[in-house]
Amino acid sequence: MSRNIFMVMAGLCLVLVSCQEDFDPGNSSVYPVSGNWYVVYDYEDGASLAEDHLYIYNTATPNDSAWVDDGVFYGAKVRVHVTGNTFSVVEGEDVEFGSGLVTINGEVFEEDSIYVTFEYVDTGETVVASGHRTTGFE
Repeated sequence: MSRNIFMVMAGLCLVLVSCQEDFDPGNSSVYPVSGNWYVVYDYEDGASLAEDHLYIYNTATPNDSAWVDDGVFYGAKVRVHVTGNTFSVVEGEDVEFGSGLVTINGEVFEEDSIYVTFEYVDTGETVVASGHRTTGFE
């Protein structure tokens, strides 16, 4: 009998706790820069290159850096420094493949638009990515 009472009480407690509606997961330490962005990649002269996603997410380092994963060219993931709505790195190493240096400058406008330049040191190419934060409907 006491086991049944215990099971009913445990179930009741679980129901009461699971109905909490005011949960706020918060933002990444590098928000508003972080996120999944849908961008168009163009060469610096305006020639179209590709359309794809750009991923920016926080690192384990507190509040001052993020990973930029372009997923198109070198699979470059580089550590950048974030200041407000801007982020940059000078000759960051491609840590995924261990080759190629890239200089990145980017800015987020009104938390939903992004403009990034990638200057690849080894090839001399400059690629511009511009787009918007994904909504899940792309």
